[in-house]
Amino acid sequence: MGRGGVYLTTFDAERIQGDLDDRPAGEVSAGEVWSRIAYFYEWIVPVAEQARVRLATHPDDPPMACYRGVRQALVGFEGLKRLVDLVPSPYNGLLLCLGCMQEAGEDVPAVIRYFGQWNKIFYVHFRNVTGAVPRYREVFPNEGDGDMVANLRALQEVGYQGYLVPDHNFGLAVTASGRNPAGPGRWATSGASCRRSASSPDFPSAIAERTAVRPRKDLTCNWEISRTTCDQDP
Repeated sequence: MGRGGVYLTTFDAERIQGDLDDRPAGEVSAGEVWSRIAYFYEWIVPVAEQARVRLATHPDDPPMACYRGVRQALVGFEGLKRLVDLVPSPYNGLLLCLGCMQEAGEDVPAVIRYFGQWNKIFYVHFRNVTGAVPRYREVFPNEGDGDMVANLRALQEVGYQGYLVPDHNFGLAVTASGRNPAGPGRWATSGASCRRSASSPDFPSAIAERTAVRPRKDLTCNWEISRTTCDQDP
């Protein structure tokens, strides 16, 4: 449990080993993963250029070299660099998650400076963690291992003009009366996000309704699929 009585999200590979041992797609090599990425981006980047839509790609989260049998391509600086170089375009860039870079053990300000100098940072997830893969915990920005002031300075140096998004919000643990407002074992729901509840099996639909994107010019699009576990141990 964290500051202010919130539940902190923890990823612990050992605790979900059963899931990690599952191989729904079999064994997928790094070569095959990059082949699929190349095929997809070679098709969508020209369309994005024509529509003036910037493609902001999120790193793999958790940034493990292999996840459920699939070799992950975007687990750190080298993978992200290869991605933006794969199909060169001002519309092919990054949703740079500072939390993921910290989880991966990268020099986060250096990552910002490299991609920022080429205008490849379209969007920023301003998130901090303690630890790194295979076990880390998401915490408030001023409590983690990452130097968020140094990250801000690096973003300023490269002239970043976009959003800083807190990313994953924390689950509300208790009210002033000491009770979980969502009920035992459930998530509280805020107006800004939709959290899973035992009584809400269709939570992906609720999220989709709350995050529906309306077309407009020069829209920055983000596709993100992440899997984490919630550590509810005080």
